[in-house]
Amino acid sequence: MDKALVDIARGSIGVRFVPQGRDLAGGGDCVGLITASLLRRGHSVRDCTETDWGTDGWGIKMLSYVEEQCTPVDISAAEPGDILLFWIRSKREPRHMAIISEADGGAISIVHAPGLGSGVVSEIKLDERWLKRIHSCWRYKEEAS
Repeated sequence: MDKALVDIARGSIGVRFVPQGRDLAGGGDCVGLITASLLRRGHSVRDCTETDWGTDGWGIKMLSYVEEQCTPVDISAAEPGDILLFWIRSKREPRHMAIISEADGGAISIVHAPGLGSGVVSEIKLDERWLKRIHSCWRYKEEAS
């Protein structure tokens, strides 16, 4: 469990969504929220700065980014601070990522930067619609310094 990472991500609630954004104060996208939160937590993180965000193939790059730096975790063992990948438009490739903020007996809440809807970093409890979109769960490999 990485409560410190969750607290850092929660500190960005209300920050506006900016495609390719990596600034926890000025704006970011879902990858930016994860990357900036991990960096602020003291992790060495390789950023995923692809310029073709939202296009076909992007989800494969997102998955490679996570696979390279994280260990897969069964969703039943998910903890706060773990990272979820989601299918959005289709089940072909993941298109969204978030930090788990709460995981209690199957009830999961996340902090994420949605491009649609509110357009700001927010914390939500996953409803049935979101739970069906979970692609995979991951835990960052490196201990924070």
